Amino acid sequence: MKRMTWILVLLLSATPTCFANKPLTVQQLKDLLASLQQSRKDDNEVSDALMQYDLSEELTNSAAEGLSTLIPGPHAGEEIEILRGRSAFLAPPPTDLPATPAPDAAAQKAMLGQALNFATKSFSQYPHLSVIKSTIRY
Repeated sequence: MKRMTWILVLLLSATPTCFANKPLTVQQLKDLLASLQQSRKDDNEVSDALMQYDLSEELTNSAAEGLSTLIPGPHAGEEIEILRGRSAFLAPPPTDLPATPAPDAAAQKAMLGQALNFATKSFSQYPHLSVIKSTIRY
């Protein structure tokens, strides 16, 4: 009996892949919302459709603001905020990444030298502050 219970618990705890949400990029999300808007879906239908997806890249603030015209109501807006929160730690879309490459080692060393120079000069010009705390009991 105990063995059957453990097997049942193990089977229920394993999430089958058929229930996993489908991955979606930010551009595909925009296209999905545009198609739902063209087919005149209401707020609840759009919200239900958005529940089936997970983003594969970060939904940035600028991209989320661009989606605001495609959202029919508050329920779909909440789903967009949920998707935005879930995607916060993902890599941003390639369109949001800078086009210029990272500086080479010599340029990085020069930048660090300038930062060190700034820090040593600015800290020496700060006034010396000290704080004395007095507590009086009544």
